[in-house]
Amino acid sequence: MIRRYVWLIPAFALSVACGDSLGPRVTGRWAAPGIELRATNGVVELTLPCARPFHLSPFIRFTGEPIQFSGRVGDLAGSYAFTFRGRLSGDTLVATVFFPIPNHEPLTIEYRMTPDGDPGFDRQGCLG
Repeated sequence: MIRRYVWLIPAFALSVACGDSLGPRVTGRWAAPGIELRATNGVVELTLPCARPFHLSPFIRFTGEPIQFSGRVGDLAGSYAFTFRGRLSGDTLVATVFFPIPNHEPLTIEYRMTPDGDPGFDRQGCLG
């Protein structure tokens, strides 16, 4: 009788691992001055000042912590690398973005992003 239900154990483990029950899920829009993260309908994008949005793979789903990804953002003039690392603290996404600088320590910027935050992109003077 027990052997008949042994297959349920791996099926349950797979459903838990692939589900959203591993931790707080970051969805919706999160912003602070100089940064905006949108994670809705399978589309995840990070926007930084004066750069085209960075789009993550639609297969990435943020569950648990830390929330971390890397990529490149930029415009026609050039691009730069970054690493985003964040964690939920109540209704705030506390994020640190690292920008590597050759032969120097990385530039590190801390953000406190909220669902009703304003990135202020409309008030920044960007060339191009």
